[in-house]
Amino acid sequence: MLRYGLDRMGLGGQTTDVVRSKAMWVSEQSVQTQAPPDAVWRVWADIPSWPAWNRDLEYVEADGPLATGTTLTLGERGVGPVKSRVTDVTEGESFTFAIDLDGATLSVVYRVAIWAGATRIYHRMIIEGPNDQLVGQQMATIVSERIPHVLQELARVAESL
Repeated sequence: MLRYGLDRMGLGGQTTDVVRSKAMWVSEQSVQTQAPPDAVWRVWADIPSWPAWNRDLEYVEADGPLATGTTLTLGERGVGPVKSRVTDVTEGESFTFAIDLDGATLSVVYRVAIWAGATRIYHRMIIEGPNDQLVGQQMATIVSERIPHVLQELARVAESL
């Protein structure tokens, strides 16, 4: 990947990186939580409850558990139903789902790990395809404004378990 820009913002216990590349658009954010990784995983594995920590979602439907190949329908507020598919799962650690867009594919990666003795939750968005830069520019504001709140709510829900 040929990187030509990296922006880093500190957001009160969170970090945000936006990497612009000639091959893809990538944004990664993270937040520290007091919850153990298995509590975060339990929140993710309960797919219908995702709207409790992601206020952009009205509902989520799945044709199976959080496993590779499961199809998801994300009821996004103001957008309507968005079809996606789970493309990768590492039990207890991470999962990825992908959404096909016009001229690009959006992959969303959620990961939990211990970093420097603390639990960290990561959110990474990767946009690939002929329209990756255009779609990335359109999503940049949404990502920087909404994802920190999504991660904070996810941490709060996991800490309450």
